[in-house]
Amino acid sequence: GQMSVGAVILVGGPRTTTHFRPLSLHVSQPLFPLGGKPMIYHHIKSCTKVAGLDEVFLVGDFEEDVFTKFIQETSSELNIKISYLREENPLGTAGALYRYKKLIVGDHKYVFLLHSDICCTFPLVQLLEAHKNQPQARMTMMGTTVDATISRAYGCYVADPQTNQMLHYAEHPESFISNTINGGAYVLSSSVFGTPIHRTPSKLDLFAGDKEQEYVSMEHDIIPTLVSQHSAFVYVYQDFWKPIKNAGGAVYANTQYLINYAETNPDMLTKRDSVPYQIVGPVIVDPTAQVDPTAKIGPNVYIGPNTKVEAGVRISNSIILSGSVIHERACILYAILSEDSSVGKWTRVEGIENSVAALTGGIDSRYQKFGICVFGADVHASQEIIIRNCIVMPHKQIKQSVSNEIIL
Repeated sequence: GQMSVGAVILVGGPRTTTHFRPLSLHVSQPLFPLGGKPMIYHHIKSCTKVAGLDEVFLVGDFEEDVFTKFIQETSSELNIKISYLREENPLGTAGALYRYKKLIVGDHKYVFLLHSDICCTFPLVQLLEAHKNQPQARMTMMGTTVDATISRAYGCYVADPQTNQMLHYAEHPESFISNTINGGAYVLSSSVFGTPIHRTPSKLDLFAGDKEQEYVSMEHDIIPTLVSQHSAFVYVYQDFWKPIKNAGGAVYANTQYLINYAETNPDMLTKRDSVPYQIVGPVIVDPTAQVDPTAKIGPNVYIGPNTKVEAGVRISNSIILSGSVIHERACILYAILSEDSSVGKWTRVEGIENSVAALTGGIDSRYQKFGICVFGADVHASQEIIIRNCIVMPHKQIKQSVSNEIIL
């Protein structure tokens, strides 16, 4: 029907998610667990709350079979149709909407476009509402506020405070424009796809040859065109928002979801009185994990399936993936342990928590190490050592103490 709504989640591909290594070597970034669920589950769950939203398209460049199991499980659990569309070549952040227009836009009146690598509450109902309330709006973007020292790492906008009409937009501006940024979620009226977009020439045009220019950027082509036509608007989102720009960012995103569950959906969390071990703050421990009664877990911890946590272990602000073993008295703080890893007795694996100031030092924050200690899959740390603020590639044995290194 005419009132139906579609949704697209941009999931990227092996080339675009290299910043998520070593985690992406084992599990593709859109499926990495945050708050105990694959990253893009949160997007899809929010889609189910929008009346008339009948289909979600995942668009990216991963092999087809990467999402097969996820799509089967999630579509039946949430009762929504999910399809994966593979881009043969890079189409830009909006190209797929044109390339697969009949499928995605079809007879939908509105289409959501969501980036996979952000974590927030995805206020899609409110975003669509705000969009419908502005007769001129052909696109409404979710805007959010970040610390002024890091805003240049994102797309910055200026909007009219009364009407929320977007007056100016710049992707990664050279100098400070505003601390209001593109939050990575949009709703578009289908009419956008019937009108010409002024394309900014792209270096990828060189490879396009004579065929139609399929590469279309939301940030460089569509938003500026709609701003110039006075039909781009902003919905200002106030709740938590975190981009997942690197492996360490997953710890902060996981924490946000757990804190949010504690406030809005406590049934998602492991109940203190249902387990023999000690829990502090919000945690999710998979029912198949074996945790010794003398261990202390939390706050902000996810422990995956078929893991083992021995006596006296302390884990906080960390993610432990399936099949990993933490031997007795070990301590894991601000860290991610990928599948089938192990930590020896009395060993400490620790990252350092960072403030915004420490992160940026005036530089684009994406190029700074976040201080989270990250193990790739099948990494084994010996006993009685300290591993601090390191990134460790898969299949490594760490036999002595080490800090501030990337271990290849």
